[in-house]
Amino acid sequence: MNIRSLKSVLGAQHRVFAGLCVVSVLVVLCALCLLPGAPIVPSLLAFVVLSLCAMVVYRRTAAYSPVGMFVLLFAATILALGVAANVYCFTTFAGGTDSAPVLNNPDASRAWNDAVSRLDLGGKADHPVHGLYGLVLSWIFQLTGPSITAGLMLSMAFTLCTLVLTPNIAVRLGMSFRAANCAMIATAAVCYLLASGMILVKDAAVICAISFLGLSVARRRLSLMCLIPAVVILLFCRINYLLYIPLALAVTYFGYTQRERRELVLRLGVCLAVLLLWKMPDISSHASHIEDMANIPANDTWTHPQQFAYFNIVGDFYSFPLWRKVLLLPFAAVVQFFIPFPWNFGRDIVFGFSQVYAHIAYPWYIFGGIFVYWLVFRAKRSPRALIAFALMAVLLWLAPCGFSGGTISRYALPAVPLLAPAVGYVLSEVNLRKGSFLYWILAWCVAVCVTLVVCYHLQTSAAALAPAVEISSNLML
Repeated sequence: MNIRSLKSVLGAQHRVFAGLCVVSVLVVLCALCLLPGAPIVPSLLAFVVLSLCAMVVYRRTAAYSPVGMFVLLFAATILALGVAANVYCFTTFAGGTDSAPVLNNPDASRAWNDAVSRLDLGGKADHPVHGLYGLVLSWIFQLTGPSITAGLMLSMAFTLCTLVLTPNIAVRLGMSFRAANCAMIATAAVCYLLASGMILVKDAAVICAISFLGLSVARRRLSLMCLIPAVVILLFCRINYLLYIPLALAVTYFGYTQRERRELVLRLGVCLAVLLLWKMPDISSHASHIEDMANIPANDTWTHPQQFAYFNIVGDFYSFPLWRKVLLLPFAAVVQFFIPFPWNFGRDIVFGFSQVYAHIAYPWYIFGGIFVYWLVFRAKRSPRALIAFALMAVLLWLAPCGFSGGTISRYALPAVPLLAPAVGYVLSEVNLRKGSFLYWILAWCVAVCVTLVVCYHLQTSAAALAPAVEISSNLML
């Protein structure tokens, strides 16, 4: 292809992208008008600014690709539509307003009340054990005034940041631009992850923090500039996840050659600093309280009719000794992988209309199938750094199984962007239309379908016989 032809192709791409940008803005504008509740002009302006900032930052990264710009635009549009739908749900539909929303999700309600209480506008201060996300929201509200729209836009911003970080992780691992693009697409396709950027909870921020952690260790030298945002966000949002940092540093260390291990002292220093931070009195007491939540008995408010099938099979997981929880880890991992199940789409809309999107689990099932294919068939032929990084991602994904039995799948979402480079590696290196991959993915789909049928039967049968109990937002089965 000569230079003139290349310019013609690039020019056509730019025109198509510009046209899609206009369509995206119009679609979001229509959603804001048809779903009243959010202030139209400020909301539309926030959508444009956040999307533009994400694209400008992405354009200046080493992983930039025109494909990635289309992915960002698509994801930003989906996020904005989810935010508009949720604001309508919390305001006009439920009888609230943008400054006084009706929040049925206990986590979202705590964060909101904590934020407005810090501004002396009512509400109730939250216990520090739940983190300081309310404080972060209060900083936003000092600029915008109490606004559920502004709070949801913050979650959207964290999710867009995660999508920008994901392909850069792949590039720092030495992978091709095609693999990086595939990793970005795979991450954006996980509906549950994207749905976390549409609600007023701290999961989107935690996912972004762990993505920064992944970026900091996905290179031959530890990047402290990327590690600092991870530490700061986790300090405000989920303190117990600080322990992921020494784990990540230790595991990825083995992905380097002997010559490249000269930074061992730096890594040990960072681990020591994190552990000292963990032991600070004001932090360690909160962290230990969070850990104690894993010991809540199953007959407490953690249970819901949708979980009775699980507890009928496993028993009171939260009262088990450590060795028994370890033995149940494979079962807990399967449960964590499959939930939220792709049915009962309307059950969780009380927490926001976007929860319908969270139940579209099929892209995640395909994501998992591709990653398992990499583990079985491609790991041995992959770069050493990718193997160590993927091992670290698997450990971070499995960690919530140890204290929740796999019943709180959102705690594992931060590992998704870290698993994505291996998925991107498969999609970029393997012939997807024939050979072992085609047979594998077909067999995987059959196995997933059979498992879902069994799970549906077990869950509906157990729920039909169970008494009604209080709904808990922590568990989505």
